Amino acid sequence: MSVESSLVTVPEMFQNLKLLQMEKDKRQETEASQQEQKFSVLSHQLTQFQLDMEDTRASRPLPQDQKVPAGEPLLLRLVDNERKKEREESSRRKISERRQFPYEQYKNQPNPSVKPSLTEVTKLNIMSMLSLPALFLLSGVLCGASAVDPVPTYEREDPLTGHTLICDKCPPGSHLTAHCTATTPTQCAPCKGEQYTEFWNYLPRCLYCSNFCFNNKEVEKECSAVNNRVCRCKEGFYYIDDFCVEHTQCGPGHGVLTRGTSETNTVCESCAEGFFSSSSSALDSCVNHQECANGQIVLLPGSVYRDTVCGTCTDLANGGETSRTFLSAFFSDHRMRVSKMKKFVARYIHKSGGGRRTRGTVLPRQRGPLLDQIRAWLAESPEVQVEKLPAMLRAAQLSSMAEKLERRVDEIKQQNCTAVEQ
Repeated sequence: MSVESSLVTVPEMFQNLKLLQMEKDKRQETEASQQEQKFSVLSHQLTQFQLDMEDTRASRPLPQDQKVPAGEPLLLRLVDNERKKEREESSRRKISERRQFPYEQYKNQPNPSVKPSLTEVTKLNIMSMLSLPALFLLSGVLCGASAVDPVPTYEREDPLTGHTLICDKCPPGSHLTAHCTATTPTQCAPCKGEQYTEFWNYLPRCLYCSNFCFNNKEVEKECSAVNNRVCRCKEGFYYIDDFCVEHTQCGPGHGVLTRGTSETNTVCESCAEGFFSSSSSALDSCVNHQECANGQIVLLPGSVYRDTVCGTCTDLANGGETSRTFLSAFFSDHRMRVSKMKKFVARYIHKSGGGRRTRGTVLPRQRGPLLDQIRAWLAESPEVQVEKLPAMLRAAQLSSMAEKLERRVDEIKQQNCTAVEQ
């Protein structure tokens, strides 16, 4: 292809682009026109529907045998309402006649062949799209203007004439004392103490406040003329099957992940490495193991059930509080048979001066309570008895326990105390 032929095709290319743009603008203009027509039809249908509803309401005649005698306020009020509806209908008709869409203005021009430019079409589209939501909003306001806070009603048959009467209900906090008649409105009376009505009603008497807060429940909202008494669970309890049940406590080795509420139970989790929980609680989470201070050594590493035991070699050798804490933690870490634990408790804790167990004393049958008694004895017994603990364990057939205790004490003295002295 020569250079001249290629230069000729450039204007043609721009001409084709221009034609495509014109077709695109024309297509957009056609779509805009169709959209406007749809909006116009929809608006007309909506307005006509509202007018038909008002015509139906306004043209509803009164019963032939129902006249408006003088001095009857209820019937006069009905007549006034009908006249008010007619005035509102006339006003709506005038508004509907004055409401015109932009394209209808061009239809009424002397020269219908004159069409708006693309810029004018765009402006008109925007105006129409903005006016349509306003039209729907206005129609909603007109429909709801006469229905602001309506008083609920009920139907009843007039015992004298047999006609159906529309009576107002009694508001919350009151009850019905007399039905309405053709000349008198509904009669209501307020609720007395410990009675209530929560909704509009025509009950002959108020309801009794029947909710009572007991069995781990407390009052959240007291009884009033408009509501029954409302109960909730006390602190530490939650609802399950309409009963208040105590929150679950997380046992040793477990901590609280999520505290319980009045609707949910406690959520527990196992303590991770480096954390512990030594008690049962519905509030406490797992706690970090302590770090021994300068000059102290680790006598017993921490576990998920207890904290790290820290101290010095001198404290451990001289006895005292550090030695008793060490022994208590040692007993907690090693499981013993319940029968042998009972023998140890009976021989060295529950005994009389003659070496026999005190009369009337019943030993626990579970490991936990027996271990609690051993811990309490270690905390209060004389230092002389604490020093004899390995021999006492062997006498109670707990030789394995005695050997583990002596071996651990020797390890501490050989490894940690020697390093500190150096």
